[in-house]
Amino acid sequence: MDKHELVRRIKEIDPKAVVSPGMARDHLEAELEMAKFRSEYTNLFMCVTTFLPTPDGTWAPDPKPGDRVGVVAGIGKDGDDGWVLGFGVYECDEVPGEAAIGVAASSRMLDMRAPRIVLDNGDVVWGPEAYWGPEETIRNLLEGWAQQGLLHVQVSVEEYRQGRRDVA
Repeated sequence: MDKHELVRRIKEIDPKAVVSPGMARDHLEAELEMAKFRSEYTNLFMCVTTFLPTPDGTWAPDPKPGDRVGVVAGIGKDGDDGWVLGFGVYECDEVPGEAAIGVAASSRMLDMRAPRIVLDNGDVVWGPEAYWGPEETIRNLLEGWAQQGLLHVQVSVEEYRQGRRDVA
């Protein structure tokens, strides 16, 4: 395939790619492979983002900017305490910041967008860092934990990222 065709295929997969036929062929071939990988990763990412279903067990429509959400981690299984990161709003999808962990950190390295959630205390958490969903879903989850005798511990996003369970 000639360089013009390589550029066309790259742009077809990733319209934001900055490529031109004047670039070296091996560079264009590498860009094509990265575009394919990012595309496949995006499909995988959409499967692993941890947006929880609504209280009636159905999946909520995609969240809209400004929707109220809750964020938890360590979902209170097998006698473990659940961690509550807090409540806030789904703001937008963007490339995660430097502090992101896990899949969100991988998203940053690949220049992929992830759900950005701003908690009521101003902390930012990225969708793939924890479980999140409509505020009512998370409140019902916490109520269920309490009924099962499981604790839910409030932790800051920073503490969660450091892997700590204790509260400062």
